[in-house]
Amino acid sequence: MADSKLVYSLHGERRALLKRLDKSLKDSFEKETVQLPGTKPDVEPKAEKPYPSKEVSLDNIYVKLRILVKSELKRRVGAPAAQGSISEMMRFAHALSEDAKSARNLELGDILKLASDERFRLLKKKGVRVLALAGAGVGKTMSFLKKAGLEWARGKIWNDMDLVFALPLRQPSVHSANDLEGLLALKDHGFHRREEREEICDCISKNLSRVCLVLDGLDEVDLSKCSDFVLKVIKGKALDGIRLIVTSRPSIPVMELAQKDPFNQQVEVLGFSEAELACYVGKVLS
Repeated sequence: MADSKLVYSLHGERRALLKRLDKSLKDSFEKETVQLPGTKPDVEPKAEKPYPSKEVSLDNIYVKLRILVKSELKRRVGAPAAQGSISEMMRFAHALSEDAKSARNLELGDILKLASDERFRLLKKKGVRVLALAGAGVGKTMSFLKKAGLEWARGKIWNDMDLVFALPLRQPSVHSANDLEGLLALKDHGFHRREEREEICDCISKNLSRVCLVLDGLDEVDLSKCSDFVLKVIKGKALDGIRLIVTSRPSIPVMELAQKDPFNQQVEVLGFSEAELACYVGKVLS
């Protein structure tokens, strides 16, 4: 695995630390599998199963995105909740697929690129903030976050990003973090010495434009329980220069936050085709 530009530009201990972190991040994405929405984990040996596994390799899924105009954010509020019936999820997923027929799609690798048209204008800040919306059961985490991480780890997208962190906002250790060190959960990547974590954070702070932070599930956390630091990051008022992607289901608090502190871009993770719906329902009911 070739060193990233950031790792290559460093020397001595810092280079070794960032190289370890880069490998740990990429290895974590390579090991990921996804569970189909509405199914339970496989418990019996796969060889004895008479039906396909409900765990799917990330190589076998794809992501459809489209640019979401501001007027549509409000319309997405009120989509079926996670506990809604299968038929409700089917109707909502089908509605998203119908929207996609006439929408301008966006490639996964292009989500962080700044095009020349006004939809990608920087709001007088160095960083890029993207809000990725999806209804319940569409698979914002499965199809978007994990797939994007794997594609980056394999060098297929975001080649200008040296480090990509994917963090679930619902975890208390994430939404209550008071600084960069706490947010990135560096201990989970084997950095147990404070001196190492401080070195890494200092290096990242000086190279934020080469770091992508994905915060998953904005709708799954009470914003009043988020630390001031995490809220500032989400609103683009901290870590200026970082590439930030926030995933969420549409909700009133999310809409209000996006209106008060606009993202550079809002995109939508599209729903299933008719064939995909049939496959999904078949696995749910099996």
